[in-house]
Amino acid sequence: MPIRKKEHTDWLSRKRSALMVVSSLIAMVAYQAAIAPPGGALRADETVDEKGNPLKHCWKAGNAVMAYNQGIEY
Repeated sequence: MPIRKKEHTDWLSRKRSALMVVSSLIAMVAYQAAIAPPGGALRADETVDEKGNPLKHCWKAGNAVMAYNQGIEY
């Protein structure tokens, strides 16, 4: 009976490919969180409330809603 040689597998190449997929997914999630923050983004500047009274903290368009509602957690 002939002795079988183990087939050579390029484990380093497979490992590199797997790490590339994982790093791409992490980068995609980070990019998505930066573009669309949790709670959405403010659409317009607000300096007064619905009654016309000036707001204590003015809201700037483009900032995350969660940053105003839950500042410490954000």
